[in-house]
Amino acid sequence: LVGCGSGPPAQWAPASPPYPSYTKSLNAWTRTGAHYHELEGRLFVTATCFSPDFASAYARQRARRQGLPATEAAMLQRALVQAAHNEVRFFMSVATADDHWNDLEDPESSLRLRLFYGLQGEFIEPLRIERVDADELADLRLFFPYSNPLAVGYVVLFPAPPAHSHLRLRVAGPPAVI
Repeated sequence: LVGCGSGPPAQWAPASPPYPSYTKSLNAWTRTGAHYHELEGRLFVTATCFSPDFASAYARQRARRQGLPATEAAMLQRALVQAAHNEVRFFMSVATADDHWNDLEDPESSLRLRLFYGLQGEFIEPLRIERVDADELADLRLFFPYSNPLAVGYVVLFPAPPAHSHLRLRVAGPPAVI
């Protein structure tokens, strides 16, 4: 997904330059994938990677929208950027043809997530997958406008890969592979 068909692989370095606006940062760190079987759309996924750059842009946007005082805004930004250096977080919007497939938080889900890094096919499994409830998703749509009422939102946490390199998020299972 990330780096598959809809843009270059996500890559960051500690000194990656910030984007001038939240929208540009969101677009730079978001990838979309879709799987069709004949004419049926089976799986649609859009995911945003919370790189240090995007985490900083998100914190600024969130602080602005919530009207946070400067000290709280700075604390939020420091916390999110620090977390982005220690873990790989994604916000995902997932829509499936069959509701039974859209249960990524279930350990027995038919769709599995893996984060591939490097060039040798190394991957890591998520530490945590949280399904976002409808109320919270309505708020998150202000920050992730690609998410729609027919999709399920997830926050997915991976351990940081050994080195920040090309990252590729794969959603795969019997229904589809993205």
